[in-house]
Amino acid sequence: MPRPFQLFIQLAFPTSLFFFTSASSCDAGDRASSGVCPDGEVCDPATEDGLHFKGATISERLFEVGDVKTTAVGGSQSVAIFDIDETGHHTPLVLEYVATIDSGAAEVEANSGSVIRLRGTADAEGILRITSPSTGELFDRITIAARAIDRVRLEAPLEIGSAGDPTSTLFAPGSSGVVRLMSTDFAVVDQDAKITGAGVTQTRWDQFTVGDLPVGPHSLDVKAGDLAVTQIAFEVGHADSLHHLFESTVVRNGTSFVCFAARAGTRSIHVAWRFEADNAVVDPMTISGCVGVRHTGGDTVTVRAFADGLEISQELPVEDVGRVSPMARFEAFAASRGGFRGDTAGERAAMH
Repeated sequence: MPRPFQLFIQLAFPTSLFFFTSASSCDAGDRASSGVCPDGEVCDPATEDGLHFKGATISERLFEVGDVKTTAVGGSQSVAIFDIDETGHHTPLVLEYVATIDSGAAEVEANSGSVIRLRGTADAEGILRITSPSTGELFDRITIAARAIDRVRLEAPLEIGSAGDPTSTLFAPGSSGVVRLMSTDFAVVDQDAKITGAGVTQTRWDQFTVGDLPVGPHSLDVKAGDLAVTQIAFEVGHADSLHHLFESTVVRNGTSFVCFAARAGTRSIHVAWRFEADNAVVDPMTISGCVGVRHTGGDTVTVRAFADGLEISQELPVEDVGRVSPMARFEAFAASRGGFRGDTAGERAAMH
């Protein structure tokens, strides 16, 4: 699990490359993670520090670190291979290589440069081996798995517990939803998944945006892996109020976290948010309704949140850094409201 500083980076700067510039991360191959050649293998000295592997990204996960996920049977996943340079940074593998899998769990369908494409073929685990084409010696290897999809579910954006109901299927036009492909109790990947429906636009392999649909019930279809087409119901509505949840102050010359929620009557509704601020710069966060606010000057900061044609403005006094950091306050606030709603479990955590 990420350390607090890693969590801060991911919350405030979701596009950060932090996880792929670190010399140690959970996408490391067996050789990279142990520092030695695995038992029974002969290793090529050209990759003495081993390799790292970056798999598909699953939408709306708090602890999404880019590790290789479980591939859906019948589905695909692209895996990028990284070497480690003399400064400890990850760089795309430039050596020629051969990619093989030692079981029937998946097959290497194609490769382009340092990226290979896996196709799940059976409910099993296996080892993805990257070897030298001239000597057959090991560059590195990593365990992979494939599992059959047994159900598909609709999920809300990642949000603070009190901001909404994670089981709510009420969406405002312009908002986004996530289709989660499930095998038993954890998510699997099919980057060839298709999400279709009237007024629905697929934006990623597992994410969609709701168009300008009329208020009322609607549905979308999902085709993924070997599973038959699944129809999922959702509802379109409009927010009638926006609410400020957190924070009450902004740290001088630092970053604070400010959160809002949208309601349709007493119901939670998923909306598309936009933020502006006076005396501060706003940074996107992975938590829906929340924004990082970087103080740039003055003794007050005004944050304006816009969603579904509504606007709310919150003036916040600026304070000097106190004993409790903005990140610690944000974590405590989230915990007091039931934590983060949405899929917060990492792949490996979910498998145990």
